[in-house]
Amino acid sequence: QKKIVMSEIVRQERFNELLSCEHPSCEQVHFIATNVIHVDENFEMSKWHGKNVVVMTKTLFVHDKISWDVSGNSGKQLFSSDAGTGPSGVGDAGGDGEAGES
Repeated sequence: QKKIVMSEIVRQERFNELLSCEHPSCEQVHFIATNVIHVDENFEMSKWHGKNVVVMTKTLFVHDKISWDVSGNSGKQLFSSDAGTGPSGVGDAGGDGEAGES
């Protein structure tokens, strides 16, 4: 297609069926247009969680404030120790934080 308007695609019933929990094999979504893609739709984590989104076009227009929350869940921020400075002036290693889902 030469032109894509995101809201016209992602609001289609068939598109929503493919992204639903009933189709957990959908891991990646491609939006490809030869000329322009208009991004005018937020991607909520409840629907887009863990999905890779590929956008390929010559020109990309982002309308308004758009949020694409496709990441995994945030990890708990529990740290065993803060980084500090040792007696010699050399930095001490801090404890590793818990990883989020990626």
